[in-house]
Amino acid sequence: MEEITILIAEDEDPNFLYIEEVLSCFRINILRAENGIEVIEKYKSNKIDFILMDINMPKMNGYEAAAKIRKLDKNIPIIAQTAFAMKEDRQKSLDSGCTDYLAKPINRHELREMIDKYLCNKII
Repeated sequence: MEEITILIAEDEDPNFLYIEEVLSCFRINILRAENGIEVIEKYKSNKIDFILMDINMPKMNGYEAAAKIRKLDKNIPIIAQTAFAMKEDRQKSLDSGCTDYLAKPINRHELREMIDKYLCNKII
């Protein structure tokens, strides 16, 4: 079985630790980026299978980072995670290149369902 790597773009420590704990039931490698520039750098220097993208980050926001990654890879699942929970915010995430959307606070069951949905053939 190949190793699965998820990149979590999250600048807030408590949010990152919560997500890391929720994902601990999966056999995956987790990388963290604390700003949009770091997301791009880590994407380019690692084999990433899934990105959980915070939208409100320093240096470069998640919309910009998603758009840049989407130009490099049309297929990688990029899931927006944001406290901006209005219908237009969801659409803006999708328009920027995100595959799907989770509103904060992130529900552990919804996050696990999202992982299952996009990585079901890769995670045991």
